[in-house]
Amino acid sequence: NFIIFTKINKIMSSENNKFIDANDNETNELEYILELTKQIREKEQRYPINFNDFLFLLSNNPKQILRNIFQLFYDMVHFHVPYGIDEYENDIDNAGFRDYDLSKLFIEGVETPFFGDRLFANRFMQMSEEINMGINVNQIYLFEGPPGSGKSTFLNNLLQKMQEYTLTEQGTLYKIFWKIDPKIINKDVDDGRTIVYSCPHNDNPFLIIPKELRKEFLKTLIKDNNVYNEIIESKRFAWLFKSEPCPLCKSIYNSLIDILDDPLKVYDMLYAKKIDFNRQLGKGISVWNPADNLIEHIYSNNILEKDLNNLFSSEEIELKYSYLALTNNGIYALMDIKDNNITRLLSLHGIISDGVHKVEHIEEKINTLFLGLVNPEDKKSFIDIKSFQDRVRFVSIPYVLDAQTEVKIYENKFGNNIYNLFLPRVLQNFAKIIISTRLNTESDILKTWLKYRAKYEKYIDPDLLLLKMELYHGKIPRWLEDEDIKGFKKNIRLALLNEALDEGFKGISGRQSIAIFNKLLSTHEDKKDEIDMLDIISFFEDQPDNIKKLIPPQFINSLLKIYEINIVQELKDALYTCNDQKIFEDIIHYLYSLSYDIGTEITNPFTGKKYNLTNDFLIAIESHLYPATDDIEMIRHNLLNRFITETLAQEVEIKQKKWQDTKIVKELYELYKENIKKASLDPYLKNKSFRFALKDYFTDKFANYDAKIQEDIIHMIKVMQQKYNYSERGAIKIALYVIDQNLPERYKDFLA
Repeated sequence: NFIIFTKINKIMSSENNKFIDANDNETNELEYILELTKQIREKEQRYPINFNDFLFLLSNNPKQILRNIFQLFYDMVHFHVPYGIDEYENDIDNAGFRDYDLSKLFIEGVETPFFGDRLFANRFMQMSEEINMGINVNQIYLFEGPPGSGKSTFLNNLLQKMQEYTLTEQGTLYKIFWKIDPKIINKDVDDGRTIVYSCPHNDNPFLIIPKELRKEFLKTLIKDNNVYNEIIESKRFAWLFKSEPCPLCKSIYNSLIDILDDPLKVYDMLYAKKIDFNRQLGKGISVWNPADNLIEHIYSNNILEKDLNNLFSSEEIELKYSYLALTNNGIYALMDIKDNNITRLLSLHGIISDGVHKVEHIEEKINTLFLGLVNPEDKKSFIDIKSFQDRVRFVSIPYVLDAQTEVKIYENKFGNNIYNLFLPRVLQNFAKIIISTRLNTESDILKTWLKYRAKYEKYIDPDLLLLKMELYHGKIPRWLEDEDIKGFKKNIRLALLNEALDEGFKGISGRQSIAIFNKLLSTHEDKKDEIDMLDIISFFEDQPDNIKKLIPPQFINSLLKIYEINIVQELKDALYTCNDQKIFEDIIHYLYSLSYDIGTEITNPFTGKKYNLTNDFLIAIESHLYPATDDIEMIRHNLLNRFITETLAQEVEIKQKKWQDTKIVKELYELYKENIKKASLDPYLKNKSFRFALKDYFTDKFANYDAKIQEDIIHMIKVMQQKYNYSERGAIKIALYVIDQNLPERYKDFLA
């Protein structure tokens, strides 16, 4: 507006202080600016619309026009949050644990992003559903979390997005606005004035229609019977048929009806105006901090009140209302329940309960969305008041319990280049150590669900915290057996979610976590190598005792074990090379040979190749198929039977399948390939030349090594980069670590 004003002044002034002629081409800029001003005004919809236009909008979009603050809040949330994906949506025991993306609501377009994990996202979205359905509307929603959990950031971002949403067409909420023409009431009054009055309680213009006429009136307006039935039958729209307009608007309406005795003339003076949500001015959104002074201010307009009473020749109009009217059909928020906000909260008890507030002898109906933030230790100031307990709905907002969300917080603070500072998965493991301090080490639910946990030893820690983190992220680990996955039913999932309500209130806070991470980066800022797991372990060993004692005793050791098993498997995969054609030929030669005696010279009809059948020939192939079996004769017998009756007789002869596509060949191919992969690292563990070649990779000496070794290392690095996101230097570092620590031998029982 300042820019527009400045430009207008510049255009309207010339060197000789004369106004530029309207026909002058130089007025183009002024016309542009005036048009721009008009567009801004139209966009902000500051001008009221007459009641007929309001009814037209209502008939076209009744569910939007007839909203209250609770439905508006729900629509605002879903304007920003797409409907979440549910991993169990095809499961009749669906627990409703969805994957909601809250980034547009709390991360994008805000000064300080708030990162909520999946647990919080589900609680928050459930809250919005309750509010929309008219459940718990006579309550205050308190977001409970420890210091450093981001509560203030969450609420500030939520209120910002609410205010921004109300500036959009989708977020428009209308209130009563009067334009009273004195000449219509008293023909002797002809001063050209129009008395205008905006409802201070933000009441919907529809409420001016007498209650007994509203359902029938809507029936004539709404053409879609399904929409009409939904509105008159739904609990969330019940307020439309029960609520009265505010005392001030009702008094004006009654006075006009009494004088004019013609409802149409009254409705000609009724308009609808967009509700202005402005946190800074306390309109539509009012936020109170604990140190803000207590007020019970009563607003009035004596001049307007006198004008109206003189016009109506009565003393019935009293233009008085409280500060609570400014957030009626809006949001009233308490930033922390302490100091003066304790008094405010307790004073809201009757208002929340009955929806009524007294302003002297006038009753205000209050329909406000009450929100607040509270630390667990501050609940003692009101939690023991029995009548108040039913009016408070707590929504947990603890420390983050999901490693991926924790990493996003680091990324936001330190930039997305932090991923390049760590070997793969090490950054996530740092976050898991932080999160382990926030979780309870006892979980009756998980122990009830997984009765035989020993079989998962290579994937879990003793307290099952890593498993819990996976589940809190919404993922069922792939290493669980089918029986246990099927056992993860609705009752287990819901019990686990309820158990999570008590977690995240202790341990390393969000602020501490950022400070600790910053310290880690500072420790390694001059080092060229990426941060590895040993660096992380050493870092935590050097932390003060008050930090170290928060980490569960066996957690880091378990995390390292799982990490080392994974990197061995990655390296095996990277060093694995095979000739698919040779594997297929070995399998068909082997299967075809099972029906012949040792010493026979065979011409295989599938490959056309000749070979002598020896025991060594069979054992060589079986070493890749069944390296640890004692009953090879029984296996040979069963394979031969399947090959003759299923493969040859049915798949090849009848179904005309190619032998490479038959079931038994495909099964044996996968088995052969997997066993080669398992043994792929063995030739290199004690090969000193291979280790030296790794160390010399970045030097000229590397060219002096055997061509096969060079080829294998180059292949290994390529796979590690493309499949596991290692850098070239990181791939070499991890290969040396696996060999030097002899990890395949250490974890041979887990890698078998």
